[in-house]
Amino acid sequence: MDKMSFFLILLVLICYVPMKMCLLKSENLYMMNFSDFSMCFFILVLLIAFLTNSILIFYIFFENCLFYLMFLVLVTGYQPERITANFYLFNYTLISSFPFLIVLIYFSLTEINFWVNYTFFIFSISSFFMLCCWLMIFVKIPIYIFHLWLPKVHVEASTVGSMLLAAVILKLGGYLLFRLLSCSMIFFNTYSWLFSLGLFSFFLASVSSVFQSDLKSLIAYSSILHMSLSLIVSFSSNYSYFLLLILFFSHGLSSNILFLSAGYIFYSGGSRLIFYSKNYHSYSFLFFLILMLTFLFNLGVPLSFNFLFEIMGIFIVFFYFSFSIFFIFLSMMFSLMLFLVVFNGLLMSKKKLMVSFFYNDFFLFNFSSLLFLMISILMYFFFLSF
Repeated sequence: MDKMSFFLILLVLICYVPMKMCLLKSENLYMMNFSDFSMCFFILVLLIAFLTNSILIFYIFFENCLFYLMFLVLVTGYQPERITANFYLFNYTLISSFPFLIVLIYFSLTEINFWVNYTFFIFSISSFFMLCCWLMIFVKIPIYIFHLWLPKVHVEASTVGSMLLAAVILKLGGYLLFRLLSCSMIFFNTYSWLFSLGLFSFFLASVSSVFQSDLKSLIAYSSILHMSLSLIVSFSSNYSYFLLLILFFSHGLSSNILFLSAGYIFYSGGSRLIFYSKNYHSYSFLFFLILMLTFLFNLGVPLSFNFLFEIMGIFIVFFYFSFSIFFIFLSMMFSLMLFLVVFNGLLMSKKKLMVSFFYNDFFLFNFSSLLFLMISILMYFFFLSF
């Protein structure tokens, strides 16, 4: 087990606590009885996926996670559109990776099963395998163009389903990208078109997020934006390992808090529409403070993971492709605009802010979010000495 596997397993264990609490607070009696077995089984599947050396076993457990997500959306979803969301999830994620499975089964007969031997695998096969491999990675991460399934699943899924998808399941696609990248660094550096595709996805996702009205859909496009950065920084051979590690861990923590807060807003206000939720800070000052800090951490302010990642990433991108700094700057401006749109109406609110830490349902959000924010600050100083 290397450091990437260790930190992703640590991320899974950290995110397990708030997801477990959300399942226990569910009003669905069936889900309350099913939560213990399902979550333990899901955590076990994730641990095996991150610890195995066999790429075929990794693929099998990866797809099992998606089947579990489909079941969770179907059982805990509130609207009939969850059937359509599952249809998109099945067609995009499972069918797109089926050719990759056929190639894996064929080459597994030659006992090329381990990541350490995968370098020979990469250089000795035809371009058909690479096409299948990249298609699966583009859908799993996902990047723009192949992203349509992600907002639909997030909108129709419950809070726990969105937290699982954003914090953990998307990292499996990034984990596959990292493993292939670490085995054949020189091979991947020859593909400058992947950098252009990642930059294109990064820019369009930041623009699209500004025009979203649903809070969950907005956070989903923010996830597309962050995961597109994994393609951009994967070409810096000296720092890609460190940058991808920071990106996956930081996005897992921040997205977990964001979807937890979106679920609380929907639970307390009955709507996730941004224009109807502008006064959510009037319910609790601590709730508003934590949500604002989470958005700032997601933007990459100091004392956050994303700050290290964005500073190093911008310098690396500017060093290799100086022309792309213009698109990076525009994307940052759109992200700042997104922050202002969400918190519009703060100074205009005349309602009295109430500080209530242990008041009713605020305890779930406050406890989990404060825990995540403290972990983020501690891990920031840890990565400085990494």
